[in-house]
Amino acid sequence: MINLDAFAVGSLVVGGDEALVQQALDIARSIGIPLMGGQEAPNTSSDHAPFRSADIPAVYFVGGVH
Repeated sequence: MINLDAFAVGSLVVGGDEALVQQALDIARSIGIPLMGGQEAPNTSSDHAPFRSADIPAVYFVGGVH
């Protein structure tokens, strides 16, 4: 599952399943897109959370500042 959540604002951050995050970071780096790895704050979630709860690999992209 790929969640694009308010990623047009602030620095671009990727989070989610570790393998997908690393793949996104590698691709972004190879094509010159500034992307930072991040983690969800405790007790927060987004649209990808139900997928992760169901063991469906998920990655999200979000603007670092809202």
